[in-house]
Amino acid sequence: MKNSLFVLGAISLAVLVGCGGSSESSKTDATSPTISGTAATGVGFADSTVTVTDSKGAIVGTSSTVGADGIYSIKLTAGAVAPFVLTAKRTGEDGAIESLVSVVASLSSPSATATANITPITTLIAARLSPSGDPTQLASEFEGKPDVLSFANVSNKTVEVQAILAPIIAATDTGGTNPLTGSFSVNGEGYDRLLDSIKISIVPASASSSNIEIGIKQQQEDNAAPVAIQFSSADKAEDVSKLPAIEEKKLVVSGTAVLIQSFLQQLTSCYAQPLGSRVNSIPTNGVATGDASNVVAPACKAAFFGDNPASFKSNGNAVGRDASGKGAFGSLFKESATGMVFGQGSYEFTRNNGDIVAGYKSRDTQGNETFDTFVLRKDADGKLKLIGNQYNYGGGVTAYQQLRTFVNDAPASYYSTGYALNVPLMNGVAYVKVKTPKDTLWTMIPGSDGMVFPKVNALRQPVQKDGVTLATKVSEMVPSGTSFARVRSEYAGTSTAAHPSVRDTGLFFTETDAADLEIRGYGNQSLWLLEYYDKTNNLIASQSYRTRARANTIAELRTQQWAVLDDSSLSSLKTQFVASTATAPSNNSYTKLPASGLVAPGWNVPSGALPPTSITLYGKAGPAVDGSGTKTSFADAQAVGSTKRTMPITCANGSLENHCVAGGTGYTVGAIMTGLHLWARDPSGREYASFYATYNLN
Repeated sequence: MKNSLFVLGAISLAVLVGCGGSSESSKTDATSPTISGTAATGVGFADSTVTVTDSKGAIVGTSSTVGADGIYSIKLTAGAVAPFVLTAKRTGEDGAIESLVSVVASLSSPSATATANITPITTLIAARLSPSGDPTQLASEFEGKPDVLSFANVSNKTVEVQAILAPIIAATDTGGTNPLTGSFSVNGEGYDRLLDSIKISIVPASASSSNIEIGIKQQQEDNAAPVAIQFSSADKAEDVSKLPAIEEKKLVVSGTAVLIQSFLQQLTSCYAQPLGSRVNSIPTNGVATGDASNVVAPACKAAFFGDNPASFKSNGNAVGRDASGKGAFGSLFKESATGMVFGQGSYEFTRNNGDIVAGYKSRDTQGNETFDTFVLRKDADGKLKLIGNQYNYGGGVTAYQQLRTFVNDAPASYYSTGYALNVPLMNGVAYVKVKTPKDTLWTMIPGSDGMVFPKVNALRQPVQKDGVTLATKVSEMVPSGTSFARVRSEYAGTSTAAHPSVRDTGLFFTETDAADLEIRGYGNQSLWLLEYYDKTNNLIASQSYRTRARANTIAELRTQQWAVLDDSSLSSLKTQFVASTATAPSNNSYTKLPASGLVAPGWNVPSGALPPTSITLYGKAGPAVDGSGTKTSFADAQAVGSTKRTMPITCANGSLENHCVAGGTGYTVGAIMTGLHLWARDPSGREYASFYATYNLN
């Protein structure tokens, strides 16, 4: 370790082009300095724009759009004064913003050409330099504070980061490449392989610190915990845990990044074909049904393992689209999907059987975007192709965060953080046991639209239908209507009322609140096990899942901006509110649904907030055709483009209730509304819901 630190220290002394102090650039464009380098995360940071901020706080240069190779070059304006902060930023059509940050402390001359790479590692260096720990704020923080980006400070922080990363640097044999100024290509080899092998997340937790996680992306057994360390930007270097030794043979195979990009290009070429060329089934109003055998376009078949769409299976779904719209890659059967583009591929990890999990972004011709993952397998021709996770049952887990705003009782509003389990209703499955990364067990039972958690009492214990008697068997449990497990909740304001779990008993709260340190400890690639049981309590399947990102801590959530309903929508919800004199928790108050037509909310998106890409109406209705009878929870969801600010929510009955009139043009008389939420997902996979509760708590 002493020898490796000596090498790292020597490298850092060449962090910048030139070692002199700050100097003003020439007053003529011809002799102004130029900054160039590579912006990459393992693949080029495509579609981003790089801006340069100088020591006076002025933007002194902006790049053209960065391409797939990640290469950029910027000629600075006259009068630009080092040091400089470089920010590469891209904003998708879904409104999500991704940023990478780098620095240049000094120039060797006013007309020098400097190199500055912009990567997750340089962003980590920027976080260690930032007084707030937030690298995206560094450009505004160092104005008038020359010591923040002094040559010595940048050099020291680079040494710190290189020391933290020493095991993965050794495993990839990249100790000779300077993170800020070294030359590399986005080909999945050398230094780019290092970038492919690490996942660095930096999440602001307060005005003075950010939470940081460094994880290793590699081949892992299905039941193995990820390799990762967590620390605060405020921690001293000597207090930061070091990564354990990394086995080179478990890291991503060199060149995988290129194969992932080639696969996405193949899938894009498939969707470039018109519907009539993609499938041979007859469409009605631009939508067809069929199975894998109906996929006939060579460009589409070549995207699947063995050039055979029938080889694909994911969470029990095969390629196709039935009359209900269900099936994997159902978009192949829809004309509206023609022209869909797949890009921004990323290596996530390798499954124990060698299959690659790759992240991606898809974008349709209307500008709607989605971030998700594919499971790929190397075919006989050496290409990566779709295979799916080959699981027989549906499942999945996602970090989920919520701000629950009570329309008629603002002090009751609270934050919740945790995980959403995405488990559909399945024939033969009576319940599902969920084993968390902390080895605790949760139970999920059938609800109206999917598997949900059981209703719990104020002590967070499952109860029977009376809401009081404890449920000692799964068969006695009552569905809560939610698949969101709240691992921690706190009031948004200064309320001293009882914990939300005591007052909001229609939801699912874990037995005790997790501390922020425990929430951080879940890790980005946390491991979850889902066990599926039949009605005679026989285990019929076990499936493991990994998250892409951990849940936020409450402190992190308090730094977030959220989409908000507009004044007109809020006024309508308040006007339609029906109070209750009941004294039980969750006191049966509610909001009336409109007498005719559908709910069509409007919303605003403050600066820094994620624009909603889905809106959901929550309510209750009975099983009779007219919505009468003992009420059961329902949820109507509607996808929206990120630029939309209003949209009617479609109405569709569930299996256990009837809240829609025939044709789905309105609501049955007995149906009520209990909530409305605005949903968004960030590029790392975290989901955020700005939820408006249309009932009151005691």
